[in-house]
Amino acid sequence: MIIISLGNPGCITGDSLININRCKRGGKYKISYVYQMFHNDYSDKSKVWDLAQPTFVRSFNGKSIQLHKIKDVVQSGFKQVFKIVLENGKSITATPEHNIMTANGWKQLISLDANDKIMCDTLLPKKGLQNSYKLRQPFITVPYHPNKNHHNEVPAHIITYEAGMNNLPFMEFLDVLWNDKISAANLKFVDSSTYAIHHINGNPYDNSVSNLRMMLHEEHYKHHAAPLNFNQGIPEFSSFKSIIPVGTKMTYDIVCEEPYHNFAANGIIIHNSGKTASIVREMALSASGRKTFSNIITKSIPGNEVINPEMIIKKEQVGVKNKKDGSVEPVYDFKLNVDFWKNQKHGSIDVILDEAHSIINARRAMSKTNIIMTDWLALIRRVIGQS
Repeated sequence: MIIISLGNPGCITGDSLININRCKRGGKYKISYVYQMFHNDYSDKSKVWDLAQPTFVRSFNGKSIQLHKIKDVVQSGFKQVFKIVLENGKSITATPEHNIMTANGWKQLISLDANDKIMCDTLLPKKGLQNSYKLRQPFITVPYHPNKNHHNEVPAHIITYEAGMNNLPFMEFLDVLWNDKISAANLKFVDSSTYAIHHINGNPYDNSVSNLRMMLHEEHYKHHAAPLNFNQGIPEFSSFKSIIPVGTKMTYDIVCEEPYHNFAANGIIIHNSGKTASIVREMALSASGRKTFSNIITKSIPGNEVINPEMIIKKEQVGVKNKKDGSVEPVYDFKLNVDFWKNQKHGSIDVILDEAHSIINARRAMSKTNIIMTDWLALIRRVIGQS
């Protein structure tokens, strides 16, 4: 399989802060860290997220900003990026074609000017007719519970439900989880990878057994997906102030579930790359154990090898050139890296190149780089055909 993507790209740098909500707890994390959590790529494996628990970002739904489930976080490679700054002090560093939500709709970052007002997330709930407050779910420290978090905690309502599953009084059940590791191993527990414990009346402090019901995560998500059950922000707009080139940085993107293809990064509403998301879905559907070369790194295809320009275009020094100041500078020629691809011993392979504009020169159809890329595609077809 060969996929070459040339659509409008959209990626942000790893230091971009994303508001994440997991297991009814929210926090700000760098997108590079969220990527590590999704790909089991963190040094302390005990802190890697359980992906059976859904992960939410904040997305604009056409009226307000609500929690929205994501599928994946992808690493999109090193790319040229620019930093925009707004009048309210918020900023974001992204690829030039990344779409930013303005008062007049989506607009590419590189095209923003002083007339544009950018949508920002306020993290404030929608104002109602009466005062309200958000109840937080209480947690209990239980060192011998198999599904405890990295603080050795489990939500109190789950402990209550599991005590009933084991026909034990609540305090007796807790005593085992606190003091008896051997007995705890023989107890029954909720399979948190499949099921959630739902508060029927919506009150997280009402942990009476009659108010608790076990249901599949998918069913539980539907109960809480209604807009009124989420902390919805009222969008605010801030004027564009400046844009500066930053250079080349490693970039990332988030793959959102339907229907909202956007999320808040650094408090600014930006588009998630639908093109990249489509490629990720195709990668997952086509996965069959073949070796994959791609500049998209995703949990959908474990172990795929990062493709980079040097694998395609080989840079060779062919001489030197005298400069006016008496010094010399090297002269290079660029050739197709035939040997790399002919030496692949993986059998059938997949090749996926997202945002090929970073290699192809769209303005010069017969440029040396474009001719090499054309030759490379022909070579890849032969390699795949002979595998």
